[in-house]
Amino acid sequence: MLFINPTLNKVNKTYNKYSKLKKHVLHDISLEINKNDFVCVMGSSGSGKTTLLNMLKTKEARIGGLYSTDEKMVKRVSYKNPEIKKIYEEFFKEPNSDIAHKYLHTTYTDKSEILKGGACGE
Repeated sequence: MLFINPTLNKVNKTYNKYSKLKKHVLHDISLEINKNDFVCVMGSSGSGKTTLLNMLKTKEARIGGLYSTDEKMVKRVSYKNPEIKKIYEEFFKEPNSDIAHKYLHTTYTDKSEILKGGACGE
């Protein structure tokens, strides 16, 4: 498993820096996240949570880890999966059969009438 050790040292971030509308979202933020640390970033809307996470590059590392794991998977596509092949052979018979369509495709039923009187049909 890929692990990066995100570290920030006295980071500042300001949007609209040269405008009267400038907004300081990060002020002298220092942070180090070690392996097995659990971190939760909380704050009100516009407080800099996403900005902070983007600066840590954790999103890119997580995506890279997912792709790396996926590349090593033996069963990468469902039609090559022996268990899926067996289900089709024994039950669905073939792709796009009536029975496969019945059990594998979702349906939509409009229930907006139930909600017209308010929440829970009141």
